Amino acid sequence: MSINKFLISDASYSYNHKCAGLGVLDLYSGKKYRDSLVDIQSSETAEYRALLLSVRIALKNNYEDGGVCV
Repeated sequence: MSINKFLISDASYSYNHKCAGLGVLDLYSGKKYRDSLVDIQSSETAEYRALLLSVRIALKNNYEDGGVCV
């Protein structure tokens, strides 16, 4: 039986400055990850990029495919 590994991602977006802050919390390891982006056109793009960050983290940590819960 494998242990579930959950990653929570979120983004914050500034329409005035066209920049975003991204955050990912790895509930399995307790680690927190963050990044910032410029020239982002929408909050939806920022959220998408946060999700991609969590996928990159899962791949880097060799987490098995257990499906995505959005």
